[in-house]
Amino acid sequence: MNKKSTNPDNVRTRELRYATIERPGIRDDDLKDLESRFTAMDQESRNGHIYACYGVAMRTAQDLEDRAKTILYVYQRVSGVADTSVSYETVFDRRTLGQALKSLTTFTEFDPEADEIRRLSRSRRNFLAHSFFVSRMDDLWRKESQAAVVSELLTDAQLFRDFQSILDPLFVDLVSESGIDLEALYRSAETSVREKFNALH
Repeated sequence: MNKKSTNPDNVRTRELRYATIERPGIRDDDLKDLESRFTAMDQESRNGHIYACYGVAMRTAQDLEDRAKTILYVYQRVSGVADTSVSYETVFDRRTLGQALKSLTTFTEFDPEADEIRRLSRSRRNFLAHSFFVSRMDDLWRKESQAAVVSELLTDAQLFRDFQSILDPLFVDLVSESGIDLEALYRSAETSVREKFNALH
């Protein structure tokens, strides 16, 4: 990853090179094995497995969102875009995952393959959150198509992990420059979330 100054206001542009990550998803042999195991399951067990895989995919998307927003917060502190009074929680509250991923491009240049993974991560997360159950309604109840649904969900989870791995070098670099105590930052955010939750009950 190389750094280059492109702005007299000291807002740095970071060029992030992406080394191809093999995304195996589920191979044909694995899918056949999955189909075989689904056949042996009762309906309730198959449904439970699908919902568990959906939970894995959405949790992985949430981890990606948290990482992207943390990078934005640290970048704002390092670059001087925001002063130290801007809270971590404010950055989290103001942006969706899509907005956070788009904001990363204002100071990071992704190569074409990495940027395609960024775009795909955004669109797949939105599909899972807003359209998955409606779009896959028929497939969810057909034994012969349920294994393909599980494959789709696990492949999405791998996609989100892949983009987080692309962001990791940027995250480490920014944190190193910032001198921010991340553990204290996370504790503060956790306390804020707990206080908001308690206020609702």
